[in-house]
Amino acid sequence: MVPADAEVVIEGVIRPGARDAEGPFGEYSQYLGEQRINPVMEVTCITCRQDAYWHATHPGHPDNVVLGAVSAEGAMYSALKKLFPTVQKIYVPNSGAGRHHAYITVKKVRPGMGKDVILVALGSYYMMKHVFVFDDDVDIFDETEVLRALAMRFQIDKDLVCISGGACATNLDPSSPPSLLGGKGGFDCTVPLPPRPGWPPLFAFRSRIPDEVMKKVKIENYVSEDRISRIPTEPY
Repeated sequence: MVPADAEVVIEGVIRPGARDAEGPFGEYSQYLGEQRINPVMEVTCITCRQDAYWHATHPGHPDNVVLGAVSAEGAMYSALKKLFPTVQKIYVPNSGAGRHHAYITVKKVRPGMGKDVILVALGSYYMMKHVFVFDDDVDIFDETEVLRALAMRFQIDKDLVCISGGACATNLDPSSPPSLLGGKGGFDCTVPLPPRPGWPPLFAFRSRIPDEVMKKVKIENYVSEDRISRIPTEPY
């Protein structure tokens, strides 16, 4: 008897005290994890439906990273929305190994809000090392936008949050100390607000072409169809 909606069911026995060496394997951090002694399961039966789907995660491959990113985003979003209703989006990118970086956009309504968001986000997911908070005009799914905001909206001497001895380290992170207590931090890339509502802004407005203007621009009006057909559409 097995669950009717299961694709594959593996049954087995884990005997008390049975241990064997496991690894090293490629891990989510795309480094090799150390060899460890782990429990052993003796497989007694495998049941599967015809043409069953097997959802595999390849060692050290991005799909392993994505699975962890989804849970991190959910944990942080639940914690932040309760305290900061104007939080807009949260993205845990593959470039941060899907566990250790988070990009957050917020509609800033008071001074100091960026740093408050950082502190809550770091505490809501223990493996998170670095949190970047941006205004809601920054596209956090475009890392060119993220890095531009980091370059132009961040002053390291006053916008950086550093925490020592935080529970964010893992033995799959080569930079982690043996104690597994490491540094956590945040980058407040939100623009400063005026001292009082209605006062002139303290930060320059973003220079950009309005979307309604861009929609009216048709490349066919300026470039021949033959030239357009020879423009590469795939990256080299």
